[in-house]
Parts: sequence; structure tokens; C-alpha cells
Amino acid sequence: MDPGNSAAILGIVSMLRQQKKFSEAIAKLRLCLPYHETDWMHTHLADLYLLTKDTQHALEHYNAALNLNSDFDRAKEGIQRIERLLQGNRSHRLSLGDTIGLMTDEEMQDVDETDNELDEEEDDQ
Repeated sequence: MDPGNSAAILGIVSMLRQQKKFSEAIAKLRLCLPYHETDWMHTHLADLYLLTKDTQHALEHYNAALNLNSDFDRAKEGIQRIERLLQGNRSHRLSLGDTIGLMTDEEMQDVDETDNELDEEEDDQ
């Protein structure tokens, strides 16, 4: 698979995410990142890291997104999710299903819609 073909990679990542194969989805996105280093791509990768509770890598990619676009609200929201997660872990241990503020079904749908919008923008260029 051509790592420069973001539409194909994003389709596979979306499928893997729905199957909860987050590590595989991360690996695919990491292949694509050097060809499409955007605020959105870093945030999408950070979201996946957060789903695996890898807050260190999630934070790195949210910050990379903000370095590219300091006004990118999704990256800011991701950092806030990490802060809530860390505060929650101090008070009690949470499972992935119990951790509020990670990716809800609605947030996952938002990611899918953003994927489609970005694919359309790339097709127009």
C-alpha cells in the first residue's frame, strides 16, 4: 500500500478503529504521517494513542498538531481529555470503557466525518 495515499490509509484506519484494532490503526497512520504531516493527521493519531491509554504519545501528537496550527480545537480538546484522564486516575483506577472524556461514539463519528471532509478537500486539490 502506498503510504502517500492518505485516502486509502484513512479508509483502512477507520475500519481498524471500528474493529477496535487500535495498534494496527496507529501503525498505518504512522506510515502516512511523513507524507501528510498536518494538524489533523497528528490529532487523529493522538486520538488513537489515547484510546490505547498511551497518554505520552497522545500528548506528543496533540502538541505537534498545535505547533502546526495553534488554533486547532480538536488538539486542544484532546489535551483536555488527557488532563481529565490523569485527574481521574489520581482519584481511582479507570478502565477504558469507564474513562469519560476519551473517544465517545459521537466523537468517533465526528472523526469519520472529518475524514470524509479531508478526503474531499484533497480530491479538489
